[in-house]
Amino acid sequence: MEMESVRRALQETARRHGVTEEQVVLEIESAIEAAISQAGKEGNQKVLDQWEKMKCKDRYPNAYELVAYIGEKITAD
Repeated sequence: MEMESVRRALQETARRHGVTEEQVVLEIESAIEAAISQAGKEGNQKVLDQWEKMKCKDRYPNAYELVAYIGEKITAD
């Protein structure tokens, strides 16, 4: 999924919920951090490995990268 499509999807989500794109991004990134933290606390290496398989600039994806990854998975299936 191209980044422009991701940005439009996040903007549309923000519009539908009456918030800014930045707020949507912050919420997604907070959820990413919580999921990774929980997997780490539980010692769930399988889940951590899944996070690390995603295409991203850093060790774990940001909101835009996660939405792109999910979009690609949905359209591939």
